[in-house]
This record gives sequence, structure tokens and C-alpha cells, in this order.
Amino acid sequence: MSGINKPSLNAIAVENEGELRSVASKVFGMPVTLDSRRFEDQCFAARLEVCKRQLCEINPEHQLAIGACSTPDDLRALIERADIIAPHNARALAAEGGRLFRIDDVSASSTGGLTLNWSAAGIGFGQATFYVGKEDGRLHVDPECMGRHFVRSLLVRLADELVIDGDA
Repeated sequence: MSGINKPSLNAIAVENEGELRSVASKVFGMPVTLDSRRFEDQCFAARLEVCKRQLCEINPEHQLAIGACSTPDDLRALIERADIIAPHNARALAAEGGRLFRIDDVSASSTGGLTLNWSAAGIGFGQATFYVGKEDGRLHVDPECMGRHFVRSLLVRLADELVIDGDA
């Protein structure tokens, strides 16, 4: 798994290292199986590190306790303490773990980029617009104040909705 640090690639269920290299080089159009539990665990771990850094900045006197958190239960127990100041993202991560958001509907339109219209249980609806930046040539997204984890959930739902031409 060396060199691959994307949860969606790391969580693909593969039989051997050779198959992993093939998946890593040909992700699009290849039939692969996502190990959803492993994917959720890796999403949680990636989000936890960012969350722990923020918690340490706000609560510098509790760095050891914050550093010891490694599971959603650990994080929930920590933020329930009266002496810990917990921002919204720590509370959300403790509640969600690494689970993907439930996206009820997604549709796409092309208007100078790619716009995904979505609706999500308990959140509402909105759009995420993907475009290539003029200055840096990189792919950008305007997710209407939704975070990276939400965009990941949206793209996973989009992948589930796709009809791939030529598939049986």
C-alpha cells in the first residue's frame, strides 16, 4: 500500500498486491469492491488527526488526553468532559465516526464545470460545483460550506448512481 494515501483506494477490497497496483493505476472504469467498514475507519482516522490538532490548540493543557484518542468512543468521552472546549467539527466527528453522509439524491448538470445537485437526510439540499482553477490548473469544488467529508459522501453516491455504458 506504499505511496497510496487516499481512503477510497486503501479501502478497496483486493486479493493481492498486484491487483492493488492495477486498481491504483486504473481506478476509473474498473470493477472494484469498496470495503465500506475499512473506508469509514480510514476516513475517521484522517479526520481525527485534523480534529486533534484543533482540540490541542484550544485546550493546550490537555494535549496528552487528546493525543490518546483513537476511536469515536474515545473522542465522545473526551468532548463530554466539562474541562474540554470542543468545536463543532469535534462534536460532528464524534457523532458520525467515519460514516458517509446519507445523500438521498444526486443529479449532474454541466454549466462551465460540473454541478452536482444534492439532497441529504437531516441537512437539506444544495449544489457542489467542480471546476478547473485558471491560476493553478487544479480541480476545485465550491461545496456551499460543506466540508471535504461531505463532498466525499456526495461523490460516493454519484458513483453508485452512475450507469456505465457497456456494463452488463
